[in-house]
Amino acid sequence: MQWKEPTFGDTSVIKVLAAANARRKADEYDYEEEQKEQNLTYPDWAKEWVKKYKEAWYIAEASGDIIAMQKAKKLADALRDKLRQMTTLPEWAQQQMQKQTLRWMEANEVGNVRVMRFASETEQGIIDKLKMIENMKEKWPDDAKALNDLTAKWYYVDDNEFIPYEDREKYASPESAKAEYTKQAQEIIAKLEKPKQEKPKQEEKKEANKEANKEPNKVANEPAQGTGNSDGKVYAVAATTSGEHRGGLTQEQMEANARYIYKYFSGWSKEAISALLGNMQWESGSINPGAWQYWNQTGKGCGYGLVQWTPAGNKILNWAGLDAEGANKMAQNDPKQLMDKQLEFLLINLNLTGSKEERKNYGGEWIPTTKYSSPYKMTVSEFTNSHNDVGELAMVFHGSFERSGDAPGSKALTKRVEYANKWYDFFRK
Repeated sequence: MQWKEPTFGDTSVIKVLAAANARRKADEYDYEEEQKEQNLTYPDWAKEWVKKYKEAWYIAEASGDIIAMQKAKKLADALRDKLRQMTTLPEWAQQQMQKQTLRWMEANEVGNVRVMRFASETEQGIIDKLKMIENMKEKWPDDAKALNDLTAKWYYVDDNEFIPYEDREKYASPESAKAEYTKQAQEIIAKLEKPKQEKPKQEEKKEANKEANKEPNKVANEPAQGTGNSDGKVYAVAATTSGEHRGGLTQEQMEANARYIYKYFSGWSKEAISALLGNMQWESGSINPGAWQYWNQTGKGCGYGLVQWTPAGNKILNWAGLDAEGANKMAQNDPKQLMDKQLEFLLINLNLTGSKEERKNYGGEWIPTTKYSSPYKMTVSEFTNSHNDVGELAMVFHGSFERSGDAPGSKALTKRVEYANKWYDFFRK
């Protein structure tokens, strides 16, 4: 019998000790010196997050997880960049950017992609308002100041639910004040709008010919060949993965959908998204939100969509307010809307978004387990942030969410792993 040196993985005790040591290092770190080097002053709300990212970096360093170290550094650098940007903004914009930055960081911590997207979109709206005000300054400086003041007042009322002192006698309620601020702002903004010019006759003629040459719509309850939206980034086809109505997306269309999903779940690790895509490709045949298990069948044992929600009628279609015909029409005419509905519903299933009622009716679908060929138990948060082996994560998603009855080593399982690795390589390019 040959003697082997014992090996030890990361036991719970080791993890606790590593976390405690990382916390100590983060507490002892010289943040005053860092602020001098960065030429920044950290406000109180940001100090906690800088420290949190420093702690995450030390934990990753202790386990040699380079990717997690890079992620922690990237988050800290992004926060510092945001703080620099805020110093150049008017007070109202600083307050709103702070609010959305906190919202994004808190959502990122738990993998809530929907809230992250909302925060990013709201931030962009603030930036767009500031650009508009800046563009007005040269030609209409008084209007630019008025628009800035109205915007500041609107946000003040929205945040505090009461009217600024100087306007309290003018308006009966916070809502009426906001409505009036909005009206006045729109009147000012109208000055920026350029008058619409008539299109040249030749251009109108070209457009008329283009409309006349369009293909007529296909019957909604027949399998289509796949139609993309106007920007060609999202595709769906109403079809089954086998049998009489068999159909699917082209490789190019499938890759476009994968890119869209990758961006949608941008707060997740690359490994987790690739694991998700591997399962979606196997379940729907080609990452096709319009995929039916059995043509137009929504009852018991009948799946539909990217992850083949079963039974379709009680799950995704019921939540989306669609019947089979409505789903097929949406796949043909508005694949992006169908895609967005399914991705949002998946987040509700994972308890990462949704109202209390939605979570009660459709949440709790993620069940950590070592059954169904899952190599280990993981919570949703652990999965979405994991940098573990992609193939293993594909099986974790299968076991915790899909829970199919496929036997270990079967094609149905090995293909999920194969596809997940393929998508991981695809997004590494």
